[in-house]
Amino acid sequence: MPRTYGRVVVLARARTVTSVLLVFVVLIIGSGAAALAATPSWQPPPVDMTALPGDGPPGPPAGTTYAQKTACIASRTNGIALPDEPAAQAMLNIRTAQEFATGAGVKVAVIDTGVNPHPFLRNRLQGGGDYVVPSANGTSDCDGHGTLTAGIVAANTAGADLGFTGVAPNATIIAIRQTSTLFSGTTNGQDSGQTAGTPGTLASAIVHAVNLGANVITTSVDTCLLTADAVTGMNTPGSPEKALQAAIHYAVEHNVVVVNSAGNVSSQPEGQPAQTGGCSSVQQNSDPDPNSVKEIEIPAVYSNDLLSVASVSPYTGAVSSFSVWGPWVNIAAPGEGITSIDPGQGGTGLANLFASPGGNSQPGPIQGTSFAAPYVAGVVASVRSRFPSLSARQVMDRIEATAQHPSGAGGRNNQVGYGIIDPVAALTAVIPGENGVPAVGDTPIPAQVPLAAVKDWAPMRVALIGTVSAIALLLGTLFVVRSVRRRNPPVD
Repeated sequence: MPRTYGRVVVLARARTVTSVLLVFVVLIIGSGAAALAATPSWQPPPVDMTALPGDGPPGPPAGTTYAQKTACIASRTNGIALPDEPAAQAMLNIRTAQEFATGAGVKVAVIDTGVNPHPFLRNRLQGGGDYVVPSANGTSDCDGHGTLTAGIVAANTAGADLGFTGVAPNATIIAIRQTSTLFSGTTNGQDSGQTAGTPGTLASAIVHAVNLGANVITTSVDTCLLTADAVTGMNTPGSPEKALQAAIHYAVEHNVVVVNSAGNVSSQPEGQPAQTGGCSSVQQNSDPDPNSVKEIEIPAVYSNDLLSVASVSPYTGAVSSFSVWGPWVNIAAPGEGITSIDPGQGGTGLANLFASPGGNSQPGPIQGTSFAAPYVAGVVASVRSRFPSLSARQVMDRIEATAQHPSGAGGRNNQVGYGIIDPVAALTAVIPGENGVPAVGDTPIPAQVPLAAVKDWAPMRVALIGTVSAIALLLGTLFVVRSVRRRNPPVD
């Protein structure tokens, strides 16, 4: 039996050691997996500034020319008045924000489809160049998109008895046409079938805008790529994705804030033939795991150096159904309930419906993350006007810090980033580390903790000794009584 018992003990101990080793191995493997997961697969590589494009005269890519295939958008407002304040503007309390700043002295470059002259832009519209028609200067917009964007940023409706106003009505707009769906490209004599605009020309346009003296750049152009394709492009030397990343970094390092839309689900990739390719059949990035991103929006993914803007509904505050989610989203603004200046050539009023130029499309609501971005750009312009000493990165931090934060780790999530922008808070909040305000840090608080009172144990000792003595005396008495009884048994 002892030997058998000994074997049982040895076997049990062996099994215990084996179990402990297995648990240890599992923990090591789990830690390794966690370390690998710490670098998400979508993460852009470090910036390669050797990929930065030069700043030459604006124009199409080398060897490419663009020809207009569809007539430009025309005004269709028919004199209809829109006197009410639009829902998107009301949600952000823009009128109150304008009591603190209106963007005076700030230049906002709108890199888009160009900007048509409009009475509400007055003499604050400057041509910055044209990457579609080299002989133009950017103040021609066949698509209408860039004009709508510029109106949200800087339309000045003072004296017009209208509820609508641009966010920063005293800012200057630099118009740069970089893209258009109404122009088709010919490369080396062959019809490419691609519309005007590429990530490469967007990179060149950003560099050009910085060198023109822009303080803020807003772009509402996104290239939607499947994750594998995007990661390949971002890591391929000489790729347009690398050039775009370098251009955005160039901007922020030259004290320019870049604002870009987060992208729309099923949106057409820039420069691709209409209705083909890209993410039209890809589902939303709804998996909270950052390694499960199905699609990547470029340049929104470069959010370390820009503000990537999601869209929310001004009626419910919920993220818009079309807004692309992603761990790169920085901030949100209303991209529905939009009113802006009439985008048609020769327009003089306002518009809250938009019909895509060409074909027989019917007017529909103006919506998209590309119309949320100019709201943020306008607020950025006002912040730069009110706090001119802040750097571009400090302005970006202020926008994020004063937003209406959602629930989520660190006050952000993948749908709206750090939350819905709050223009009034962005213009009034006191931020540690800015404008002479001490930075956040640990403040030593002197405190004297009194010495612990020394307890007098004497009474307890006396009580304890007395109790023990009494018990001992009782036990002794019982022992004596029992012994006497045994020696003197009772007589019958």
